[in-house]
Amino acid sequence: MDLAALVADVARTRQGDMLPLAAQRPADAAAFAAPAVTPPTTGLEMITLASSSKGNATLVRAGGTALLVDAGISARRITQALQRHGVNPAALAGILLTHEHSDHTTGLAQLLKCYDLPVYTTRATWRALGETAVTYARRFAEWTGPQEFGPLRAERFATSHDAADPGGFVFMTARCKGAVCTDLGYVTATVEQALQEADLLVLEANHNADMLRRGPYAPHLKARILGTRGHLENEESARLLTRLFRGKPLQVILAHRSQTNNTVALVEEAVRRIIDREGMTAGILPQHAEILGSVHIAETEEE
Repeated sequence: MDLAALVADVARTRQGDMLPLAAQRPADAAAFAAPAVTPPTTGLEMITLASSSKGNATLVRAGGTALLVDAGISARRITQALQRHGVNPAALAGILLTHEHSDHTTGLAQLLKCYDLPVYTTRATWRALGETAVTYARRFAEWTGPQEFGPLRAERFATSHDAADPGGFVFMTARCKGAVCTDLGYVTATVEQALQEADLLVLEANHNADMLRRGPYAPHLKARILGTRGHLENEESARLLTRLFRGKPLQVILAHRSQTNNTVALVEEAVRRIIDREGMTAGILPQHAEILGSVHIAETEEE
């Protein structure tokens, strides 16, 4: 990697819906009870270690292989969360970055200081990390196409968000498919195609449009979030789920929820209303990601 060129191209990008948020789980978070799931020894598992406009990190694993998607909370919290789920951070196969905004990268530099891990992302995203990219240049593993991590095949797809080169990730095993898909802006044909036939989704349901419009954010920030390079609204997320449903169970973690411009109850109302209307209540199985908490979502392989 040409370090001099990288330094010249470094761009500090610290954007995102990042106004201060309360750290406590809201009282209405019990509205969706997380289904009882036993972590599988085979198949595919995705665990949200943190998910909100304040910070995002997702553990994806299959068999003995584990990946971290984003590192938007402190390295200490990520380490503690991984250890609670039986994962040694030093044994991660890598960190996959969706984009450079601080709610997805806050803990990255400290993680790289503590653990010798590769970071898989695009060149534009890496350059946008600024000093972290320069300091840890040798950790950069440029994403140029599908990657194999033990039993996991990972593919990246582009999203519409105001970052250097934003994207999401699809993960496949022999019988399962999952995806981490937040910071969407809007649902492009590329996104919808990438999510087809998924069994498991971590999907953005960021805001309620009316609550955002009436809320305390400055006009330019409201316009950004509502725009095609911002974040996905509750009803947009619900309509996408109905288009993705193909008759087999679709397990969903509704993620990246704004505490300022959304509530669990509003997410639930939008999703339930739309999937009920389409007659898909029994097939689409939603739950909520907790703020700095963890939620399991898994589908085991059958013999």
